[in-house]
Amino acid sequence: MNLLFSKRENFVGSKALNLAIKFTSASTKQENTMEIIKPNVENLLQNIIIPIMFVSESDVETFQADPVEYIRSQYDFTDNLF
Repeated sequence: MNLLFSKRENFVGSKALNLAIKFTSASTKQENTMEIIKPNVENLLQNIIIPIMFVSESDVETFQADPVEYIRSQYDFTDNLF
């Protein structure tokens, strides 16, 4: 969670951010870790997760200009390695 919260002030790479979100999501399935995460859930959602999910104006322009290239840019082939 420290990595996720550090995104506000520092650069965090997309792969590290993705893995931190996946780890936090998996941690919510355990009762003892959910108790630790629970006070921070609202902050995580409002300040980290939801802003990442928003589509930017440049994303819309890229999609309208070349939908295939936009989809290609969104799909990272290196994720298959993990």
